[in-house]
Amino acid sequence: MKKRILLLAVTFYCIVFVQAQPQLTGQIDTLCFKQADFQWHVTPRHDYSQTLMGKLFLSQAHWDEKFKLHDNGKQTNYMNCDEALEAIIAMDNITLHLPKIIYLVGWQYNGHDSKYPAFFECNEAIKSPGDSTAYESVLKLMAKAKKYNTAVSFHINMFNCFEDSPLFEKYKKDDVLARYEGGAYIHSDWGWTISYARDWTTGNAQERLDKLCNLFPISESGTLHIDAFHSSIPVPVVEGDKVEIRNMTPISPYHHLTKEDEVNAQLNIIKYLDAKGIDVTSEYCPVEDFVGYMPAVWHKHEQYLYLSRTEKQMGHTNAGTMGDVFGRNVNPEAVFKNTEGTMHDKAMAFKKEFCKSSLPYFYISSLTPVFYLKSKSCNDASAQFSGGVRTYFVDGKFSLYKEGIILADDGDIFIPARWVGDNIVVAYSDKGYENRVWTLPSEIKTNGKAKIYDIDPGGEHYVGIVKIKEGKVTLSLLAQEMIKIVF
Repeated sequence: MKKRILLLAVTFYCIVFVQAQPQLTGQIDTLCFKQADFQWHVTPRHDYSQTLMGKLFLSQAHWDEKFKLHDNGKQTNYMNCDEALEAIIAMDNITLHLPKIIYLVGWQYNGHDSKYPAFFECNEAIKSPGDSTAYESVLKLMAKAKKYNTAVSFHINMFNCFEDSPLFEKYKKDDVLARYEGGAYIHSDWGWTISYARDWTTGNAQERLDKLCNLFPISESGTLHIDAFHSSIPVPVVEGDKVEIRNMTPISPYHHLTKEDEVNAQLNIIKYLDAKGIDVTSEYCPVEDFVGYMPAVWHKHEQYLYLSRTEKQMGHTNAGTMGDVFGRNVNPEAVFKNTEGTMHDKAMAFKKEFCKSSLPYFYISSLTPVFYLKSKSCNDASAQFSGGVRTYFVDGKFSLYKEGIILADDGDIFIPARWVGDNIVVAYSDKGYENRVWTLPSEIKTNGKAKIYDIDPGGEHYVGIVKIKEGKVTLSLLAQEMIKIVF
């Protein structure tokens, strides 16, 4: 049985952690926030600022050529549909039933990136034991995941075209592929390239989206992830042994199409799916024109998106350096794929990343940013939010304060879980501690005691009651232990 010290403040000697808020050193850049005019051009089906948006990697296709013109028929399998459901159930328990979106990666043909622009057949390697086909397994996964507050959808690609795709000859015949001014076809670092404008005007884009949506109940999931939704081509330039990627625009000079033509076609794709009840998310926001059309992105690198947009207007999962103080909505893909061991081991690794990254993210993502500070000499940074909330990233350590009260401190977390309900806090410690005194933030009301529940991939387990004294609670946690506190 785990060692547990639940504490009465009057009985045990307690260490009170008193810590001044960190300070940035050297010359500081200050950016103030001014919210830009905003309107939705689509109808988002999810609040991505309060949703764990992530992927699960099922299978990876293998390639022989450097620039991946076609796969070689082999694949590496990481997870079948039964295992994906097991991961989803564990995540639902760990996140205390937070709304979740999971995009399946490598669900088609021979795995990730195989056979695009086609996406009409399931990868039989992901079939659940006992099912007749992988298609049956995927449908079951989508249905069962709903019970665990999870919308399952798909990771697709509308930009690349591979020579072994069932649609390759049709796309050449219909003159959809991007071409240089002289007529030669353009390949990127991943296969040949599609002109969105040609794809749209020929009706090919609509046809394949219709077919995908007829195969799967994606409108019930309400979301679809379009990978590599670039507005320019990442063209590989080979110089000796080195390969440099240079972004080229417009996408297809041969067709005399401008970048604006291509962007308009991308927006038409988004609006077409919106009419079907489906949000479009992508790797990143390609241009400012996509704000109000794309409710969430994977990588939010562009500074202006932080400076002028709230997370409700465009949420994110991963991020650039500004994510150090704006939070990171953890992506389970890398955690479950790269962690060795059993599914329980993988889920425990997810718990650690969720607590350290997502708990602060979901706390601040509903707030309005006020200003951002960045040290010119290093990566130290700080951000001020509405509600008296301030975050810091100093000497590689993240911390979060509300009205001067510390809620996150280098892997020790004590943050209200608003999606669960009022007066509920989640506490977690990366390294563990004994008898740490936490001051309750003003939003937490207490009658002098609180119930403690231990949280793990199997669910929550009642531990006992702890007393509150003068607005403070004393806790002892093991390394990588997560608890729910109900005040």
